[in-house]
Amino acid sequence: MIYHRIKTLLLAALCCLSAVAADVIPDDPAVRHGVLDNGLTYYVCRNNYPERHADFFLVQRVGSLQEEENQRGLAHFLEHMCFNGTKHFPGNSLIAYMESIGVKFGANLNAYTSTDQTVYNISNVPTDRLSALDSCILVLSDWSHDLSLRGRDIDEERGVIEGEWRQRNSANNRLLEKANPVIYGEGNLYGNRMPIGLMSVVRNFRHKELRDYYRKWYHPSNQCVIVVGNIDPDRTVELIRKTFGKVKNPKNAARVVPVEVADNEEIISVVETDAEQPSTTVRLLFKHGDLPDSLRHTTEFLRNDYLNYLVGTILTERFGDLKKAADAPFTHVAVGDRNFMMCRTRKALQLNGISKSGEARRTMQWMAREVNRAVRYGFTEGELRRARLNYEAALDRLYRERDKYSNTRLAKDFVRAFLDDEPIPSFEDNDRLARLAVSSVTLGDLNSHLRSLVSETDRNVVMITFAPDTERDRLPLRHEMAEAFHAGRLEPVTAYVDTLRAAELLPALPRAGKIVAEQAAPKFDALQWTLSNGIKVWVKKTDIKAGEIVIAGAGPGGLSQNYRGAEDAPTFKAFGALAGTLGFGQFTASDLKKVLAG
Repeated sequence: MIYHRIKTLLLAALCCLSAVAADVIPDDPAVRHGVLDNGLTYYVCRNNYPERHADFFLVQRVGSLQEEENQRGLAHFLEHMCFNGTKHFPGNSLIAYMESIGVKFGANLNAYTSTDQTVYNISNVPTDRLSALDSCILVLSDWSHDLSLRGRDIDEERGVIEGEWRQRNSANNRLLEKANPVIYGEGNLYGNRMPIGLMSVVRNFRHKELRDYYRKWYHPSNQCVIVVGNIDPDRTVELIRKTFGKVKNPKNAARVVPVEVADNEEIISVVETDAEQPSTTVRLLFKHGDLPDSLRHTTEFLRNDYLNYLVGTILTERFGDLKKAADAPFTHVAVGDRNFMMCRTRKALQLNGISKSGEARRTMQWMAREVNRAVRYGFTEGELRRARLNYEAALDRLYRERDKYSNTRLAKDFVRAFLDDEPIPSFEDNDRLARLAVSSVTLGDLNSHLRSLVSETDRNVVMITFAPDTERDRLPLRHEMAEAFHAGRLEPVTAYVDTLRAAELLPALPRAGKIVAEQAAPKFDALQWTLSNGIKVWVKKTDIKAGEIVIAGAGPGGLSQNYRGAEDAPTFKAFGALAGTLGFGQFTASDLKKVLAG
């Protein structure tokens, strides 16, 4: 306990030092961002991809966590009712109107409900008619506080919700329903608030209960309006002010209080099975805190993101090499740092593996061993260099393609900005500051960051194993998975050795042939070359993605060629998958990814 107090104090001190040194990330001046007097937040931005279209979002900082036990499912039910009649669009006229202006229900007119958010979107709206844009703002306004919620509409929707529940009643959801109360801890709302809710509530709640829930939680101080696309920002902001500014919050408006997830001093281990679970998944999570609020709008935010990317990328690469071993107990392990399950108030370093049959225990042991190896000896300069090159290449692509950054992607960035208080820099500032963050990170910084994410004790360790029913007799018990974790963490390890050899990918160029014929293909605005060896090459210059070249090859073959009989079928069918695992020359498939870093 003393160790953890000292560690917490040191981290707090380091954060204070970082806050002094870190630069504030400036907001993109092209984004009109503000808060009305009634508390409603808005983001408005002109963007032109796709051309002459716009997106409209309404974000509610409300979800299934705001439900009482006898209300489970009302947040999601309200989402459905937004398409069943509003003040200005009664009955089904909203869907009919949207489809009349080219916005298709489901594809471009949709919504989703989560534990702590409900988000509505009208996407890819043609901007040729100004009246259509004004109508979309009116729809958002109706959704925010003017739903009809007629009794007969509510009753008709009960069956629709139940049908969706049956459709979503997958193995993963059933397993989470059983596991969540243990994962989050007794009494924690996250453990008992799956957004789809309880069908016993959906079938039987009174109409007034849904209306009361709507009035309690749907009000301006919990809401955000986002408009992105080929619009006039000044006019749009004024329209938002005029339309939403007159809406009042109820007296003693209900405040959304974040639900915290407590630390666990001992390992939380869950092992569950389901008849429809396709494979055995093994997850190892190390819960930790998020970046302090004081640093979220500074360059430390970008630096922290980069460090998390490095940790996940390098560990995933290591597991990619390990899975080739003859005795490897898993077929895949991916590592990343993200929200802890459905929770936005905690983060976790997460290892997600797919175990071979009967190998869940060894998969956990290998996971713990490799994390321990990385914590004890750190990463290598070669691993850092490759991950940095890939990150910089991603920054290059993002900046080159900034004119092709879609309205929807930009709108979703603003959703995160509202819900998570994330910065909204311009592409230029993001590129400049992210590269500064990259250049500031040393191997020592990376190794220290990894150690800050992984507890040296059982504190905040969570492990989750989901498997098919057919594996039930071969699965370890909960405490046996914890024992496997301890065994892996205590297993003697040596430092990781980066075995990538320095060598030319193509030590000698192939003997050159010739282009023996060239033919125009006007239909595709392309050329067709015929090479001296008979191969035909289609060549087309495009500017869809700046800096990108796509090369693809195809030839006659498959089961119809040289097929001698049924005995060949397994080989022919497996060959495509096998070819994708092959390397080139002296490089294995994983070596190729390393050589081609960046």
